[in-house]
Amino acid sequence: MVVCIEEVRILKIYVVKLGDSIWTIAKENGVSKKC
Repeated sequence: MVVCIEEVRILKIYVVKLGDSIWTIAKENGVSKKC
């Protein structure tokens, strides 16, 4: 029996500037594969 596990995590950081205020939005996408 062969078991392989792949985990891929992508971290995306978005920076939005509105006037004098700066907004930071972080989105994390996780992908897991088992075979």
